[in-house]
Amino acid sequence: PIDFHTQALEQFGAEVEITEEGYKAQKAGALTGATLTLPYPSVGATENSLFLAVKADGETVIQNAAVEPEVMELITMLRAMGAIIFTGPSREIRVVGVSELSGTFTHILGDRIEAASWAALACAAKGEITGEGIRPETLGNFLSYFREVGGGFRLEAEDTITFYRERSLAPTRVETDVYPGFSTDWQQPFAVLLTQADGTSTIHETVFEDRFGYLDALNTLGAHTDVKTECPRDPCRFDGKAYPHTAYVHGGTPLQAAEEVIHIPDLRAGLAYIIAAAVTDGTVYVTGVEEVERGYGDIVRKLQKLNVDIYATTL
Repeated sequence: PIDFHTQALEQFGAEVEITEEGYKAQKAGALTGATLTLPYPSVGATENSLFLAVKADGETVIQNAAVEPEVMELITMLRAMGAIIFTGPSREIRVVGVSELSGTFTHILGDRIEAASWAALACAAKGEITGEGIRPETLGNFLSYFREVGGGFRLEAEDTITFYRERSLAPTRVETDVYPGFSTDWQQPFAVLLTQADGTSTIHETVFEDRFGYLDALNTLGAHTDVKTECPRDPCRFDGKAYPHTAYVHGGTPLQAAEEVIHIPDLRAGLAYIIAAAVTDGTVYVTGVEEVERGYGDIVRKLQKLNVDIYATTL
């Protein structure tokens, strides 16, 4: 939520104004260090707080901070630029503000969300995909869930992994969480994989309150899923709030092409639709591919290199 960001800005001394065009933030004077506790360990809010803290006067303590690999890579880069940042236990980050930062050189961390997407595609389509530029440790618990459902992988090099299907697919229970848990951005392509597993799988979404809208399109392609507002087992922060945050995927259902055109509403849902289309019988038309390209680049070219029969057209 945007309020995580605006509250942090205000604690550093910035002024935030809501206008007809959106949010407007400005500083009336020098930013000052603060002690802030994030309501939830948000990656974006943690990163924005770091950007503010490194140039703020005095010391900043960020409590309940996100510790995803991307956050730690950002901290490494900021340290190389001259920032003074200490990471501690219990999701606490302490920053001593500095007056100047310098340029630096850094390598971009491989996209663990994209890597998991290709893993789901390889396993669902009974193929084999090798991803380069991804460090296995950044995938965290995904690799265990992937093994549990029937996927396999080989570590080819320090930053190269090959994904494939190892055995018949089995259902599982997944609960999304902050790192090192199962990322909320992994659940969409993973749901497609679970449609091919014999039995009922559960996806308990604890990061966002309403992220299963994409399942309607999967059902159109022959999947059998339903969404509930109740937590499946242990209660999460959405318990009792009537949010549709638990999905049941009744697997072992062959996916079939639909007559209607499927529109991609957002990045992660779009990739799930494309993976589903790749394992269907027949031709599937999807629009809004620019949403997927925002996070996956030239998705058509990439999939063509994987021998997926996909092409761009005008409807």
